[in-house]
Amino acid sequence: MKNLLALSLFITSSLTAFSQSITGKVFSAEDSTAIPGVTVKISGTYAGTFTDLAGNFSIPSKAGDSLDLVFTSISYESKIVGVVGGQKNILQVSLSPANYQKDEVVLTSTRASRTTATAFTNVDLEKIEARNFGQDVPYLLEMEPSVVVTSDAGAGVGYTGIRIRGVDPTRVNVTINGVPYNDSESQGTFWVDLPDFASSIDNIQVQRGVGTSSNGGAAFGASLNLSTNKLRMEPYATIINGYGSFNTRRHTVAGGSGLLGGKFSFDARLSNIASDGYIDRAESDLKSFYVSGAYHGKKSLLRFNIFSGLEETYQAWNGVPEHLLDTNRTFNSATYDNEIDHYLQNHYQAIYSQDLGKGFDLNVTGFYSRGLGYFEQYKEDDGLADYGLDPVMIGGDTINTSDIIRRRWLDNHFYGFVFAANYHSEKRFNATVGGGWNQYDGGHFGEVIWAQFASNGDIRHRYYDEDARKRDLNIYAKINYFVHSKVSIFADVQFRKIDYTLVTPFVQPNDA
Repeated sequence: MKNLLALSLFITSSLTAFSQSITGKVFSAEDSTAIPGVTVKISGTYAGTFTDLAGNFSIPSKAGDSLDLVFTSISYESKIVGVVGGQKNILQVSLSPANYQKDEVVLTSTRASRTTATAFTNVDLEKIEARNFGQDVPYLLEMEPSVVVTSDAGAGVGYTGIRIRGVDPTRVNVTINGVPYNDSESQGTFWVDLPDFASSIDNIQVQRGVGTSSNGGAAFGASLNLSTNKLRMEPYATIINGYGSFNTRRHTVAGGSGLLGGKFSFDARLSNIASDGYIDRAESDLKSFYVSGAYHGKKSLLRFNIFSGLEETYQAWNGVPEHLLDTNRTFNSATYDNEIDHYLQNHYQAIYSQDLGKGFDLNVTGFYSRGLGYFEQYKEDDGLADYGLDPVMIGGDTINTSDIIRRRWLDNHFYGFVFAANYHSEKRFNATVGGGWNQYDGGHFGEVIWAQFASNGDIRHRYYDEDARKRDLNIYAKINYFVHSKVSIFADVQFRKIDYTLVTPFVQPNDA
């Protein structure tokens, strides 16, 4: 009986210790008005909350623990406040208005918030740095709810994929600083063209399900919103060298100027990642760089980003047949020594944000992406007619097939702009009107670079040549009205028009 009583007292005291909470209010140091939507996080943990319409917050804590609370909000300077868990006094926190326009303002139009009717997760810089081992972006997210990631080579380097809620990648909308990244034709996302991009990402938001209106491809499975834009106040430099399984190597050099003269900042990164892969012959050689420069005015922001990726990977697309999983898990059906994928992709972004006053701000981003590359294949006993080649006569025999090595090229241009006008009321009403226009000009052509029986073809015989053009226009509007501090109404509507044409002057192979 005494033991039972002691156990009961222990459980009661433990529950009491952990049921304590820190409560407080956040207000502006400039005019003492409450600040709603401030992120309040316990430093070093994933625990956090937001302030309500009256600026109030409450966060669980263990009595007696010393904690650092981190307060962050758009248009205000971040602040760290030391507290003791379980304290009864209401914490009063004042935030000073930022003396420069923040990068976060650019993201407000495409991101979900705690009052938006969609499931989402924010992956901040702390999580990204803890998970970043040089693998592709999907591997930063594999621990998030409803996420499954795959790797062709088996090491997370090279071709990787992501499914969210079981939906394939063509139904996952991806934007980088609000700019569409999904391929305009296939709607897929080729993370291999962004090697070591995780080292330049500040935060990611994962919206599961249809999500909120955004630029780019339709989001039936999810939306991934990546942001590289973040001002670091102090200069920094980083050198990372790593070595891991399957001869995987990573070399990264990065640095930044901090805020110069209260107005300017510069950041840069140079990376090289290589791996032999887990699957046979699935080696990768990936190179990339990132450069960013920004002007930070009190009410305006102008930022230029340039980033590039060059990848060369041995093809391991076909996977391992089920009947070999128990005996030869590293099997690769591709055996030709140069069965590779080789692609260069360059991105240019110009981002402008302006605080218009009285709760209004405007964001405009212009962008241009350039892609050029090919994949090379060995095809055994392919039909000559499929390549526009005549049959070959040898003696009295007619040869209609040949072993062939071919390259299939992509030569792409993607350019346009996105915009968003936001209104943030300090009371009950927020609204966004945004959209964008973009055009994709894509050249597709195939070349025969070797044939056992070349027939009437010359070296680099072009056997198909396609020109594609796609224009995409979208406009959306979002309204969020707070009926009560804990009840809001959210409305989201989008109009989209797509014009796609494909010109095919030559006959394609049967297996194209």
